[in-house]
Amino acid sequence: MTSFKLATLAAELGPFARRVVEEALTTAMPGFWERRAEQLDDARPRRSDFNGRASSAELAERDRRLAELAAACREHAEVLRMFPDEEAVADLVADVWDEVRAA
Repeated sequence: MTSFKLATLAAELGPFARRVVEEALTTAMPGFWERRAEQLDDARPRRSDFNGRASSAELAERDRRLAELAAACREHAEVLRMFPDEEAVADLVADVWDEVRAA
């Protein structure tokens, strides 16, 4: 039933709108946020990096900010894991689209 709704939805959307729905579905999955957290961790400053003229305080601030953002992404993933039914998310998106289209 869900795949039928999504197929119908995709057929009615233009490329831009379809991409918006795809992104909404992608960001509704915990794996997206885990990968984002890993990317942020990878961006944290290291001693072996060339940091130009950045001061120790600037590097510490950048490290703190990136670590905080990575932790927030992991928390987001954990919240999404509390609602593991991915099909329910797809149903919700399709229902919202139906309401928007009817308005």
